[in-house]
Amino acid sequence: MRWLGLMAVGAWLASSAAAQAQERGDKTGPALNWTRQPGAESCIASVELAARIEARVKRRIFVAAPQAIVAVEGYVAPLPGGGFRASIAMSDGEGALYGSRELTTAGACSELDDGLVFVIAVTLRPESGSGTGIELPENVASALDALFGAEPTEPEPSAFPSAPAGQAADRAPIEPRPVPQPEPVQEQEDEPDEAREGAPFLYLEALGVGHLGLQPIGSLGGGAGVRVYIAGIGSIALRAAVLADTARDIQDRGRDSHASFSGRLVSGAYCTPSLLEWSALSLEACGAFSLGSIDATGVDFVREEQASSVFGSAGLAPRLAIAATDTLVVALAVGPELHVARPVFVYGSQRDGDVELYRATLLGAGAELSVAFALF
Repeated sequence: MRWLGLMAVGAWLASSAAAQAQERGDKTGPALNWTRQPGAESCIASVELAARIEARVKRRIFVAAPQAIVAVEGYVAPLPGGGFRASIAMSDGEGALYGSRELTTAGACSELDDGLVFVIAVTLRPESGSGTGIELPENVASALDALFGAEPTEPEPSAFPSAPAGQAADRAPIEPRPVPQPEPVQEQEDEPDEAREGAPFLYLEALGVGHLGLQPIGSLGGGAGVRVYIAGIGSIALRAAVLADTARDIQDRGRDSHASFSGRLVSGAYCTPSLLEWSALSLEACGAFSLGSIDATGVDFVREEQASSVFGSAGLAPRLAIAATDTLVVALAVGPELHVARPVFVYGSQRDGDVELYRATLLGAGAELSVAFALF
């Protein structure tokens, strides 16, 4: 029976040492805080994630938050277009961030499991894998290294995260299962926008437009449209705009006459991926076409009438875009236009019959100022 007595003494000494460390406020390991956001209920739970990490590092390491050397915080959430994104962050007890990683998958959420275990394990114990984890301060890394200088021990009951609401409290512990070497998983550091690379972005645009050569003096107007960004391909835009009135006055044998011109158009454009980038600025090359009509109303001519003439134009322009926020882009494009189909208007003169009042120029220019808001 002597061996039973030795085991009892050993257990008492271990529990006494743990209790004393807790009373002194010693930092004895990492703490795990893992959550699944709505729609991610099929993803790995916190208890299983902790068990698989400890199976990989071959030691029970997780402790309650007050005794944590470092806090391992993370969550998993569904992506709007399908798939899942998992975020892992390492911080101190005061919330100061050491570093982070993001993993994404377009398939089932379970495809993230091995990558999550791998990144957290090699961060806490680099010897547990061949990859590079999240870089930690030297003093934190040294404190974690010291955890692996002795044989594995049983954790305190508060070491694991609480079971999710609705699960029985007496649920049997999850047995660690063998962890295969993970396949390469896309890793990202503090760049959430990169998680959406490869997926279209849809933006709603508000426009201010200007044209030279379509109406007398010039054209100013406004409109709206949509723009779709596709990674590696560029962006495609479809818009509609209305051009404000301009006027032209004519004197015919002492009689003052005038005509007003207004217009409307639809346009499409393709812009290349960024040719140059600096901070939040990017430069693109764009090609565009426009189809529309110019409406003219004559007053005090021999014949007072309304006329409408169709036009078509094409142009090239550099586009300077500024990403003001993750969901707001302001852009300016200015360039030459070729008016392929030109509107022509005539008026009835008292002396000369029908006389050409205005003809759009063959070459012109266009400008566009847009504000784009991300829809998803």
